[in-house]
Amino acid sequence: MEKPIPLVIDTDIGDNIDDSLALAIACRAPEVDLRAITTVHGDTIKRAELARGILSLGGAQKVPVAPGCERPLIAPVERQTPLLYDVHPKRPLQRDDLNRDAVEVLLRLSRQHGRVSLLTIGPLTNVAVALRLHPELEQTLEITAMAGAFHLDRAETNVRLDPEAAQIVFASRAPVRVIPLDVTIECPLAMWVPEALAASRDELKRSLGRACRIWQERTGRDIVLPHDPIALVAAIYPELFVFEPMRIEVALHPDDRRGRLLAVPRPDSNVHVATRADLDQISSYILERLAVTEQRRGNSRCPPAQS
Repeated sequence: MEKPIPLVIDTDIGDNIDDSLALAIACRAPEVDLRAITTVHGDTIKRAELARGILSLGGAQKVPVAPGCERPLIAPVERQTPLLYDVHPKRPLQRDDLNRDAVEVLLRLSRQHGRVSLLTIGPLTNVAVALRLHPELEQTLEITAMAGAFHLDRAETNVRLDPEAAQIVFASRAPVRVIPLDVTIECPLAMWVPEALAASRDELKRSLGRACRIWQERTGRDIVLPHDPIALVAAIYPELFVFEPMRIEVALHPDDRRGRLLAVPRPDSNVHVATRADLDQISSYILERLAVTEQRRGNSRCPPAQS
């Protein structure tokens, strides 16, 4: 197997179940060397406690956790408790966790390792602040962002919650792979997966299955769309996606288009947008890593882990 990818995940875990699924996969995936988890938006302390809970149950207790920016760059936000905080596995933060800051973690890891792969599955506030305070991070961060929508009649949540931060990241010189909603909505999680997780003997999977069901009840949604696990796959296996270089502009005016994206093809752009993906392979990988393959139909295979 190739050397695992050193990865930092920046997340707003707790409001949608897909952040939790992505973290659960990442902390056990042999392809990933998880270096840190940073949290963003709203009550980032409570979000960090949720991340610490996933890591603890996933056998990755030593991975650092760092709370980050609570507020968007401009628009105010209420410091609300994450939707799934009461039902999700969580652990108290360690003293070292509370002494860390998301931006400081990105800077320290970049200085230690030269290049850092960063997966963002929440608003881009932490990354924008890091790039503004430390422009040299443009040369060391390699960003994969679950962000935006281009052909849907709405703004995607991660961009909508902090459009100014998204604009800073997309306008930077850092290499960015964008995994938009247009791609992720085409790959729903099989309907039986939450029940299969809930029936597992593994405590982490069982807690994820329960959280899935409660999230469905509280949101009124029957289908779980694994937006963030798909972005994780893109960070590990970008060859499963077709990317096109684009220049992205974010709508910043305070109207109903705020947070929407305009993309223009630009061959020399450092921003590459996923336009298509091998959905069968991606779905197969997610199910393989969640270890619920015994109930799958068909025999699609996980992407090869060996070169």
